[in-house]
Amino acid sequence: GLGFEVLVARSKVALHAHTPLIVAGFGLLILSIASFPQHLIASGESELATILGSLFGLLMTGCAGFILLHLLRLLVRIRRPFTGVDLFVFSSLFCGFLSGLEGAALAIPAIAIHLHNTYFTVAHLHVALVGVIGGAVFGGLFHFWPQWWQCKIPAKSVRISAYTMLVGICL
Repeated sequence: GLGFEVLVARSKVALHAHTPLIVAGFGLLILSIASFPQHLIASGESELATILGSLFGLLMTGCAGFILLHLLRLLVRIRRPFTGVDLFVFSSLFCGFLSGLEGAALAIPAIAIHLHNTYFTVAHLHVALVGVIGGAVFGGLFHFWPQWWQCKIPAKSVRISAYTMLVGICL
């Protein structure tokens, strides 16, 4: 949501698919909760729970792909120079893409059984939470903070913090 608000303000393009994006966001939320049994594959869960969790995990890629494509469409339409705020939103978009790939891999039971209790699942959680949500929140703060408090944040420090966050999450 916040990433969309920043990109709409930066690109000066109206958001045409507002209602479908909200539905896709709620679908992503519900499917992410419903797909939790896929993470318990090695704990003796029933086969039905594993199959349904994997199915819901794979269905999440459709909702996430729809949201990511709309974010990318807005990111491409920015006419002004690429700023640190745009880098934060781009890092959120990139981490969302990585998280979707990792989640799709974890939704396949034959792969998930080998990746269970590894750094891969920990990285998936952190890329999804810190990368996607943190990038959007920091992008929103750096975009709207000067408007709220009539102050100026140095553009170089915003760019450095955006690169630092993206590199830190990827490492």
